Amino acid sequence: MADDVVIKVEGLWKRYGLPLVPAVKGFANRLLGKPSGDGGPWALRDVSFEVKRGETLGIIGRNGAGKSTLLKILAGVTPPTRGKVEVRGRVFPMIELNAGIHMELTGRENVRLLGAIMGLTRKEIEAKMPEIEEFCELGEWFDKPVRMYSDGMLARLGFGVAMNIDAEILLIDEVLAVGDYGFRRKCIERFRKLQTEGITILFVSHNLYQIRRLCETSLVLHQGEILFKGSPFDSFIFYEKLTVLEQHDRIIDLFPTIRSGSGKLRITKVELENSSKQVVKTVYSGEQVTFSIHFVTFEPLTDPLFTILINNLDNIPITALISRDISHNLTSGVSGIIKCSISNFDLAPGTYTVDIKVGEEDRIDFIQNALYFQVLPNHWSTFVSDNVGFVVLRAKWEMERIVPKRKEIHEESHRYDEKIIEKISTFQKEKNEPYSNRAVPFKRGNIKKILTFLSNCKYIIDIGCGVGHTMKFLEEKGFEVIGITINEDEINNKVCRSPVYLSDIHVFETDQTFDAAIMWDVIEHLVAPIIALKQVNKLLKVGGKLVVYVPSQHWQECDYHIIVPTESQMRWLLNLSGFVILETENEKDGGKIYYAIKAENSHMQIKQKNEIPEKQQSEG
Repeated sequence: MADDVVIKVEGLWKRYGLPLVPAVKGFANRLLGKPSGDGGPWALRDVSFEVKRGETLGIIGRNGAGKSTLLKILAGVTPPTRGKVEVRGRVFPMIELNAGIHMELTGRENVRLLGAIMGLTRKEIEAKMPEIEEFCELGEWFDKPVRMYSDGMLARLGFGVAMNIDAEILLIDEVLAVGDYGFRRKCIERFRKLQTEGITILFVSHNLYQIRRLCETSLVLHQGEILFKGSPFDSFIFYEKLTVLEQHDRIIDLFPTIRSGSGKLRITKVELENSSKQVVKTVYSGEQVTFSIHFVTFEPLTDPLFTILINNLDNIPITALISRDISHNLTSGVSGIIKCSISNFDLAPGTYTVDIKVGEEDRIDFIQNALYFQVLPNHWSTFVSDNVGFVVLRAKWEMERIVPKRKEIHEESHRYDEKIIEKISTFQKEKNEPYSNRAVPFKRGNIKKILTFLSNCKYIIDIGCGVGHTMKFLEEKGFEVIGITINEDEINNKVCRSPVYLSDIHVFETDQTFDAAIMWDVIEHLVAPIIALKQVNKLLKVGGKLVVYVPSQHWQECDYHIIVPTESQMRWLLNLSGFVILETENEKDGGKIYYAIKAENSHMQIKQKNEIPEKQQSEG
């Protein structure tokens, strides 16, 4: 058995008892050299399957299909007649409500008993007792004899143990059907938690929708054989077709004593037509369908009201179609057909029943389960609903661009700014000098290349660290410069003549436009770099130039850096912000310089270097 397989069943057969007459006949036949014959019905026939660790397997089938027998064999309660069964791990079976429970003991004592059967020590059981007691919600009844419990209370006790006993394999047989709504919901929540913890679960239920919600795979048992194994939805469709649609051709008895209502009108047949006007048992979700109701009248009627009630297999009403929009007077002794057409039959895949009612306050006729039909999935219904629920709504999805409010960006950015300033303050105390003095302009860049790139520019805005020294350097080269910074020290100790403003680039605005912008060692500090770059774009003239320095990726570990963009991320950010990258330059420290210009429009595609006009290449 593979390491990840915890249950393996091969060629399993099971027959109960040894009936005396078949046994004697079989013995006599064997003495005479004849076939021994069948010794009785088989509960399971040649069953084979595997369950992997952490898998949740649903088992569905009619009563008598062999579901409970299979779980009892896996739990070791009853042996197989022949075949091989391997189970690896601690098993907790919840096959019957009172399985393993002593009716004269209290709930607390039964927890100790069940824990001991599971191999837990007294200390382990007592450690889990408060959690089990809380889960059961039995109150003072937890210390009362179990013989006084209702079925719902027994289910609470059993589930309380099962869900908290640290079993590796759970075998659950229909016990979720017992108990009130609140407790069932609580059990399902714990059920899902166990699934996330890797517990293997075999779950038997007649509630097909519960199987679909809780199980990854499921198998269909029929007369002791596995007829199908696959996804819960496919198993669901197979089982419904096997058990329900055989009853589709229902014969309606016209004898009046069998039917409710006054009998002035009797329904004789109900049919379902597809979009091709063919009478069918199955239709596709979303297609056009028509219900045809055949009837005869025995007395005159004025505007009788016809109602089609569509229910699921649990007899839960899904919708009602009522003939309020037509007027018809019927004479006695006529046969007729009334049709109800639906252009988009948007029921979810599954099997449904139809009840037909004639009349409103004074019932004329009523037939329950007059028609069974199946809705199959199409590509559209699967795509929009994943085959969940009862209806497929024709919804239209739209995504609106989500942009943080400027105030929120500023507040978030301010929190990071404070962290950076705190780091700067620590640096100043350790070095006993202003931090701005350390910011050598373009210290890691090709100064000659940067100046060549900026040669036809006049007005420049400098953003970020060390703006004072960078601005002084640019002033000496004949540029007119302004700067913005979050560090008040850079303003108080600035070494340049040009103005430096205390501001955040995310929200900085001015009426002036610039020929170029410099962002040196700043992109990694930005809360919303796309918003900041778009703000820079607004400050530049069309064709304005941008120089951005991004440090190497090892700086990502710095606690006051939000994100150090990779090259692909940086290209995406600049392009989306309305810039075209002309060239990039790798630095010795692993950083990278980006030379870009503001595009004529924000949708301009990125150009490669060999696509840049010759004049711009010489400038760059």
